[in-house]
Amino acid sequence: MRKRLKAKRNLRRRRVAFIFVIGILLTAGFAFGNERTSPDNINGLVCYSEGNNTNSQNSQISWREDENDRTLHVIAKQKEAKRVAAREAERLAEESQIELAKKAQLNPSRAIDANPTSRRGTYKIDVSISEQKVRVYQGDTLIKEWVVSTGKNNRTPLGRFTTKQKGDWFFSEKYQQGGKWWIAFQGNYLFHSVPMDRNQNIIPEEAEMLGTPVSHGCVRLDVEHAKWLYDNIPQGTPVVIHN
Repeated sequence: MRKRLKAKRNLRRRRVAFIFVIGILLTAGFAFGNERTSPDNINGLVCYSEGNNTNSQNSQISWREDENDRTLHVIAKQKEAKRVAAREAERLAEESQIELAKKAQLNPSRAIDANPTSRRGTYKIDVSISEQKVRVYQGDTLIKEWVVSTGKNNRTPLGRFTTKQKGDWFFSEKYQQGGKWWIAFQGNYLFHSVPMDRNQNIIPEEAEMLGTPVSHGCVRLDVEHAKWLYDNIPQGTPVVIHN
C-alpha cells in the first residue's frame, strides 16, 4: 500500500516537473520569437540600412563636390594664364612701339625714307589751255611736261581742283569712245589716254589730233603719259587749269 502511494506521488512530481519544463520552454520560445520580430529590432535594422545608404550617398556627394572644386580650380588657372599672356603681349607691343620711336628719333633720315612723297615734296599738276601742255611739279621742281588735248570750244573747266578717284579703263556709249588710266579732277572731267574703241584699240584719227583742243572737256594724254600719272599721282594732288 505504501509503495503504491509513493509511486503515485513520484508520478505527480514528474508530471509537475514535466509541465514546468514545458512551460519554461514555451516561455523562452515566445520570448525569443518576440525578440526576433520586435518592431524595435526591425526599426533598428531599417535605420541601420538607411544609415549605410546615407553614408554612401554622402560619400558620393562629397566626391562629386571635390571633383567640381578641382575642375573649377583648373578653369580658374587657365583663365589667369590667358590674362597673364594678354598682359605680356600688350607690354611687348608697347615696348616695341617705344623702341621704334626711339630709332626714328635717332635716325630721322630712315623715317623720311618711309614716305618718299614727303621727302621730295608733294606733286602739283599745271594745265595750260593756250599751250595745250601739262606740267607736273614735285615741290617747286618741274619733273614732267607733255603735250595734251583739252576740250574744244573751251569745254575744259578753269580753276583749282584736286585729283580724286581713278581707274584703268572706261568706255562712253554716248561718244563710242573710251580711255585708259583715267584720273578724275572735277565731276566727269578726267585726265586719260587718247581715245580708244571698245576693244581698247587706239583710234588713229583721234590720236593724231593730240595737241589740239578737240576733247569733250577731258584732258587727253599719250597712253604712256596717262599711265605715269595713274601710277604716281596720289588722290588729293592739286590741279590748276588756266588759259
